Amino acid sequence: MTFNEYAYFAFVILAPILALILAIWVALMWPHRRLAGARWLIASTLLLIGWLLSNTIELVVRPPHSTLLAAKLTYIFIAASPVAFLLFGIEYTRPALLRKVPPFAFFIVPAVTVGLLFSPLEGWVWAEVRTFPVMDFTAMCVTRRGLWFWVHTLYSYAAILTAWGLLVRVYWKQRGTPGRGSKLILTGVLAALGTNALYLSNVLPTTKDFTPISLAVADLFIILGVLREYLFNLRPLAALTVSDNLDDGIFLFNTEELVIDVNPAGERLLHKPRQQLLGQRGCTLLCNDAPDECPQRYGLMQRDVTYQQNGSRLHFELKCQPLFSGNGVYLGRVASLRDISRRVAYERRLIEQSRRIRKLYLASHHLLYPLHPQDIIHNIVHDAHRLLDFVQQTVWYPLDAHMPVETISTAKGDPPPLPSHNLNTLPDIITVQGRRVYLQPVATPERVFGVLGFYLPAEAFLSADEQNLLHNYALSAAAALQNALYRQTLEDSALTDPLTKTFNRRGFFQKAASLTPAAPSYAIIMLDMDNLKEINDTHGHQAGDAALQTLSDILQAQIRSQDVLSRYGGDEFILLLPDVATEDARAIAHRLQAAVREAHISYGGRTITVTASMGMATPRPGDSLEACIKRADEALYQAKSRGKNCLVVA
Repeated sequence: MTFNEYAYFAFVILAPILALILAIWVALMWPHRRLAGARWLIASTLLLIGWLLSNTIELVVRPPHSTLLAAKLTYIFIAASPVAFLLFGIEYTRPALLRKVPPFAFFIVPAVTVGLLFSPLEGWVWAEVRTFPVMDFTAMCVTRRGLWFWVHTLYSYAAILTAWGLLVRVYWKQRGTPGRGSKLILTGVLAALGTNALYLSNVLPTTKDFTPISLAVADLFIILGVLREYLFNLRPLAALTVSDNLDDGIFLFNTEELVIDVNPAGERLLHKPRQQLLGQRGCTLLCNDAPDECPQRYGLMQRDVTYQQNGSRLHFELKCQPLFSGNGVYLGRVASLRDISRRVAYERRLIEQSRRIRKLYLASHHLLYPLHPQDIIHNIVHDAHRLLDFVQQTVWYPLDAHMPVETISTAKGDPPPLPSHNLNTLPDIITVQGRRVYLQPVATPERVFGVLGFYLPAEAFLSADEQNLLHNYALSAAAALQNALYRQTLEDSALTDPLTKTFNRRGFFQKAASLTPAAPSYAIIMLDMDNLKEINDTHGHQAGDAALQTLSDILQAQIRSQDVLSRYGGDEFILLLPDVATEDARAIAHRLQAAVREAHISYGGRTITVTASMGMATPRPGDSLEACIKRADEALYQAKSRGKNCLVVA
């Protein structure tokens, strides 16, 4: 037997065996057909099985026309097989450009090739064909090829080389990792391409095309690579694709803890190109060269790490996980680096906000306890000063004319004066005597109480949050002042006679109780209008009210600022004269009587005159205020009985 005859005999023996092996593999892969690339790899293998079997039938049948028909049928598998392999590479590696092309577009050239072979234009593919016997077989040989044959051949080579290039890309991404399966895949594809190139160049000493055999062997290499790496179970390229598109940095370390791969996000996070990162020690790269912070060789780790870059601090969350093979051999580790700088900034801001809210709560809560507006203003100034740590001085500038309070400052000495034209401005930064001041009004919608001036360091500025803090505090301060003034108004109304605007009996005793213990001597004058009933009967009660108001005005105009005047009853008044001798008190009483007699009340076009009777008493040793008032009242009764309009001293 010649070498050529041995080649044909070997093909008839090997082709069915390889087809059977490939069929078994297809059956094993069928459950995984929905995984990335699996369906087209199965399709490519089925086409290769068809190529092997139809090529064997081509040799076995004896009539020449049957051999030619079988050869044409074989070309269906020959033309479609490279395209199926290309689609496997596209779906498996997922390139962005080719992934957008619909699969049917790749089958246009194979469809034209098969169509030409089964049409009168067969010469475009096979220009000249001959059959000849080889042992007991009938062989077919294309002695002259048509133009479309070379188009088809170039297209098939381009499809296979493109798929091979995509797989090379996978291998390149996986270099340095336990990726021997990828090498097996590339070896098989190169072997098939080499065999077909040798056949087309007529270098081999046989007329039989062993391309399907070499492709079957290549497919076995691919199968071996798949089984070796569990590619379809782990889908490493899908993982690589996801890794490339993650915002987290992914770093792969070998058993020596050296970086052997990094995704684009890792380059961006560390601001270093891939070439500088590869080969670095993991502890140096991820843990700032702190061995006590580095993870154990086989352990899991998750911690936050900080980097100094370009004068700024970056915060990352680091996770490390060991990698083991199926039989438990340590292969290395994978680490993920997530930028949490924004989260850390938010956490710090939240902590700062919580601290400020706590300060605001304590400061505002402190304003609820004082009852007097003046005390509240002191608390407002000092609590506001503690809201911001960097404020140098806090000053209260009063604006409400009905609330006479002095300017209050947290610093000793007189506070800097504030330009009057700035008093009613909205919160703003102004300059006072070369110092920057932030103005915060303390006001309700109806009333402006004053302005808090915050004196700031030259380099300091107020953020929006800090301005909001001061604004909210000012609202609390204004509410506290409003409540204090409202409470004071209520208290004044409870202690004041509504007609004469003097103290009522309750107000008199409350005020007198605070004065008499500190006064070594005092006098009580009880005063009664002599003719109120006559005025009411003659001119009406409104005239009587006018007479009482006039009498009250006369008395208040004659007494001292420290004296206490009160309407004691219907037409009775009581007067407390603290720190006065008996003779001085008697002189004051006579002056009051004279002022009352000289007064004339105009009402309804008429002039009304009034007179008053008075009783005066000074405390005896051991006398209480009530005892002194009782003796003054008895003296008043004597004055009334003596004919009115006179003074009786007890």
